[in-house]
Amino acid sequence: MNDKIDFTHIVDFIFKNRNNYYKLTDEDKKKFFFIINRKFAAKYPLQADFFNSKFIDKDSALDVWYNYFNKMSNIPSWYWTKTEKIKNNKFTNKEVELFKKYNEYFSDKDLDFIFKYFEDEVRDELKILKKYEKE
Repeated sequence: MNDKIDFTHIVDFIFKNRNNYYKLTDEDKKKFFFIINRKFAAKYPLQADFFNSKFIDKDSALDVWYNYFNKMSNIPSWYWTKTEKIKNNKFTNKEVELFKKYNEYFSDKDLDFIFKYFEDEVRDELKILKKYEKE
């Protein structure tokens, strides 16, 4: 296609603008395969792990993903996990952001787990962090 294509374009082509996928070059597919495969691993870890090899034919593997999702007409909510992680029923967005600020070494997946299973501990730490922020 062109130099300005990025992985969000390819994701759009896989899920929404499916006819444009055929305009991608093999180089476009190879360039973004691993990042897209990694994103798909959030929902399909076994399948993504199968493709996770430096010897894989990247453009063909991306074609397999494209064909796997052929019935979808929109990007699924699980794909953009970062926006999903902010939605949390137990903590406000402000609390989540404060906790993330002081625990930046945790991934969003880790934080989701912590918020879900260690609510009391997170609340205790948030009390301390809120006091610290006021100083």
